[in-house]
Amino acid sequence: MNPKTSIEAIGGELEGLIVLLIDRHGGLLSAVKDHRAGLAKADTEEIERSVRRQNEHVQAIAELERRRLAVLTRLAEATGHDKAEASQRPTISWAAGLLAEPARGRVLAAGAALKERLVELAAQTKVVRQAAEAIAAQMEALLRQVAQRLSHAGTYNPRGQVEARTQVVTALDIRS
Repeated sequence: MNPKTSIEAIGGELEGLIVLLIDRHGGLLSAVKDHRAGLAKADTEEIERSVRRQNEHVQAIAELERRRLAVLTRLAEATGHDKAEASQRPTISWAAGLLAEPARGRVLAAGAALKERLVELAAQTKVVRQAAEAIAAQMEALLRQVAQRLSHAGTYNPRGQVEARTQVVTALDIRS
């Protein structure tokens, strides 16, 4: 195989990995949206299913990313660049710059599509994180209110909140 064919084959492999990354990130995005829907409905089973799916997608993405970095190392070697350069600058645009047209254009287009998917995923993840933080804050506030109602001693913690650390046992004799 001549070097040009080898570089083209590596470029094709890189493009294929990017397409797989786009697909997996799409699955992750779908799972994050399901997580958001589960939070909105307070459906713990749906949340659990979506988190499990997210984990599966993240693990698959990590494997694809490992393969992508290996392809970049091979591409750097095939084009006469140092392997260290591939690990220091493992971007799709850097790799595309080592390819000739039309492979360069295809890899750049796939990279742009992946970036678009990542931006959408980041936005949805941020919404889910904010919703989860809001729910956690509401739960904490409810627990504080319950602690205030149950605290006979009315003691305060260092933050000035009523705390029910020491349990005061009281009884009422209703027979007398």
